[in-house]
Amino acid sequence: MHLSKPIIRREALTAYRRWEPSAFGAAVPEAQPAAAVPDPEAVLAAAEARARAREEARQAAEDAARLAGHEAGYAAGYAEGVAAGHAAGAEQVAAASAALQALAVGWRDAFQAVDTAMADSVLDLALQFSQMLVRQALAVQPERLLPVVEELLREASEAQRPATLRLHPDDVALVREHLGGDCELAGWTLFADANVTRGGCLVQTRHGAIDARLETRWQELTRALERTTPWMAA
Repeated sequence: MHLSKPIIRREALTAYRRWEPSAFGAAVPEAQPAAAVPDPEAVLAAAEARARAREEARQAAEDAARLAGHEAGYAAGYAEGVAAGHAAGAEQVAAASAALQALAVGWRDAFQAVDTAMADSVLDLALQFSQMLVRQALAVQPERLLPVVEELLREASEAQRPATLRLHPDDVALVREHLGGDCELAGWTLFADANVTRGGCLVQTRHGAIDARLETRWQELTRALERTTPWMAA
């Protein structure tokens, strides 16, 4: 039986390609992996993180602006307060200074009065104590009178001759023993006088007198100290 060949249309021929063997050794392209499908939870977490970051940035900006405004207002208020405080402080300092100055003057006057009173009392006590020491010293060392007589002899001039040297009776023998020759050369006569306190003397000339009695010398000392403490006889 004779089989007839099937009829192939022309349009169908274009849908076919001729098979050609591939060249050996040519690289065969790898199959590309399919794109990974994103995890919905990860996407949501990232979105929430970005939202939180934006909110924190906005809050930080507001806080910074608020702080800046507060600092500016505080600085302005502080400057005004300082100026007002300085003015009020200056007035208070001036008032306090005046009060302290008045108080200082009052204390100074009070202390001066106290110091003066104390100084007077101490000086009077010292003078009384000095009298006691002088009397005791003359009683123990009566020769302390000799330097006084020697000074009077040196200062005596020709016009003061002759002269009488009045002494306490207990001092006459002492002066005669130590200065008798000098008194004789000066033309002085020794005379015992119980009214002359021991330790002192009185030189009498025709022109006047030189009073070196203990009471007189004491008065000169107290007068120099602006005191009137008298010499008290033993």
